[in-house]
Amino acid sequence: DVCSSDLGMTGGVDWVQFLRSSKPVVAAVNGPAVGIGITMILPCDQIVASTSAKFGSGFIKMGLVPELASSRLYVQRLGWGKASDFVLSGRIISGSEAAQIGLADRVVEPEQLVDTAVDVARSYAANPDLQLRMIKQLLTENSLETDLSLVQRREIEMLNRCYVSAEHKEAVAAFREKRPPVFRPQAG
Repeated sequence: DVCSSDLGMTGGVDWVQFLRSSKPVVAAVNGPAVGIGITMILPCDQIVASTSAKFGSGFIKMGLVPELASSRLYVQRLGWGKASDFVLSGRIISGSEAAQIGLADRVVEPEQLVDTAVDVARSYAANPDLQLRMIKQLLTENSLETDLSLVQRREIEMLNRCYVSAEHKEAVAAFREKRPPVFRPQAG
């Protein structure tokens, strides 16, 4: 039997499942993200790096293997060849190189990092919670699914739930009234 401590989790929390089933999560990296520092952010929806960031999967240098589903997540983010090179070499790369190979989604100057990450998060947060979680679920479940009929069935099932949701009704009303939709009460 595999227990949560065997999965590299603390407090019985499956970190990867927690991030993939939560609201969108944006990671901001301004220094080293090496070892568990990188594997903890791989399941995030977006990774924003500063030009001062450093990324490394140095498990090989320690006689270890990657953790937290990173052996799959690296391949999904980078593709086979780049993932293999990154993990098998154990080398450290800059935030700029991380963005070039697809490990980071954006790279900015250090003084822009927090504002950029917050802007990205706010752009997601302006959307309806239910549909954000549904989309994340679809992306997670369907990312390696080869049966396109199953992918479409999953999408239709969620679309049918969306058509009767308050969020969809608000979006339609806002469209008709030529105004932006408001999916949750605005802080005043």
